[in-house]
Amino acid sequence: MSVSPRQRRAPGWHDEYQRKLRSADEAVRLVRDDHLVVVTGRNLPGLLEKALADRLAAGDLRRIRLLEYGLGARCEQLRSLPTCVVLSDARGKRVPSVPSTEFKAMDERGVVRPDVVMTVLSPPDDDGYCSFGHYLSNKRALCRRAGTVIAEVNDQIIHTGREASLHISQVDAFVLHRSPLWEPEAWQVEPPSQAIVKIAGLIADLVRDGDTVEVGIGATVNYLHLLGVFKGKRDLGMHTGATRPGLVADMQAGIFTGARKSYDPGLLVTAAFYPQSDDDLRYLAKNIERFAFRDLATINNITAVAAHENFVAINSAMAVDLSGQISAESEFGEGGGLTGFAIGAVLSRGGRSIIALPSTARGGEVSRITARLAPGQGVTVPRQFADIVVTEHGVAHLLGRPMEERARALIAIADPQFRKDLKAEARRMGIL
Repeated sequence: MSVSPRQRRAPGWHDEYQRKLRSADEAVRLVRDDHLVVVTGRNLPGLLEKALADRLAAGDLRRIRLLEYGLGARCEQLRSLPTCVVLSDARGKRVPSVPSTEFKAMDERGVVRPDVVMTVLSPPDDDGYCSFGHYLSNKRALCRRAGTVIAEVNDQIIHTGREASLHISQVDAFVLHRSPLWEPEAWQVEPPSQAIVKIAGLIADLVRDGDTVEVGIGATVNYLHLLGVFKGKRDLGMHTGATRPGLVADMQAGIFTGARKSYDPGLLVTAAFYPQSDDDLRYLAKNIERFAFRDLATINNITAVAAHENFVAINSAMAVDLSGQISAESEFGEGGGLTGFAIGAVLSRGGRSIIALPSTARGGEVSRITARLAPGQGVTVPRQFADIVVTEHGVAHLLGRPMEERARALIAIADPQFRKDLKAEARRMGIL
C-alpha cells in the first residue's frame, strides 16, 4: 500500500521542520482568493490572524471565507474587514450536526473541505510530533482533512499524546510565536444557585461505585465536582468531551481511578481539559500517562459510548416536554455532544442518561418543564431515549414508561406554580 507524503515519518524530520519555518507574513501567502479559512479556538493563532488581516486590508486578497472553529475562536481583526465573509455568523449556513458525524459528509458525500486551517501547536517532540495540547476538540481531525495547515508554534502548549498531535510532515508552514495560553471561564467559577446545589445532591445518589462518567457543559453541571457529587465514590472512570473544574481534586482523592472501566481501563479519556488553576495544568503535565486525549468525534461516537458498561452521562438542557423530548439548543444553536452521550448511555449495559435543569428560567417566569417544546426549538434527544430528568424538585424516571406516567413524573418535578397549568394542558393533549 502506498503512503502519501503527508503520512511519511522520515527519521531526519529536523531538516524538514527548519525548511517549513516561516514568518507570519510568509505563511499566510499560502491563502488564496476565496479560500475557506478555518481558524481554531481556545488558543487563537493571533499572529497569523493579524498577518492575514493585513493582506486583506492591503488588497492583496479580494475575498476569503472565514469559519471560526471552537470556543474562543473569534477573529476580531478579520471580522472588521468587508472582504472577509464570516460563515460563523450566517445562521442559515450552520449545519445541524453532532461531533461524531461532523466529518462524515466531508469524507463520504463530497462536501467541500477547508482550504486552509490556521491553528496553534506545541514544538515538535523527539519524533517530530507537535501537540494541540489540552484543548484538542476536533482540531486534529479537521487539520487532517484540510488542503493546507499553518501552525503557530507556542512552547507553552503541553504535549498530550500522539492522538492529540500532528507530525511535522502534516503541516505546511510553522511560525514561532510564544504567547500566554488563554484559560477562560473555567478559572473563574461563579457561586452556584440554590437550585443547582439541590440538583447536585440528587445526582449524587444516582452515581454508583465503578461507573464511567461523562459530564457535559453548562451552568447546571459545571459544579458537580466542586459540590462533592462524586465524594465517597470509588473507582469512577471518565470518558467525556471536556473535563470540568474540580476534577483534579477528585483524582487526587482517589475517586477517579478508571480501575473498573470496561473500555480503556485506567485512562481518563477526553478531548479537552479545563483547568481551574495553574496547579491543575501542572498536575496534567506530571500525570499525562493517566489521560488519553482523543478527537471529540471519536469520544462522542454513540457506539464508543455504548461499548462501556455502567456509563453515566450527566448533561444539562434548556427544556423537557411532557413526552420526554429534550432540547439543549435554540432555533439556530446546536446541542453539542449531548445526543451521542445520552443515547450511548442508554444503550450501555447498566448505563444511565441524566438530564439536569433548574425547573424555571427568566427569574422564575418560565417553566423548563413544558407541555410541548416551543416552535423552532430543536429536539436534541428523542423521547425514545429519555431516561432520568432531575430538577431541584426531584427525579423523574422516564425510560420504558408510557406517556401518562412520563407526564405525571415530569409535572411532579416542575416548579409548583406551573403544575396546575401543565396538568390542564396534558389533559387537553389527551395524555392524562
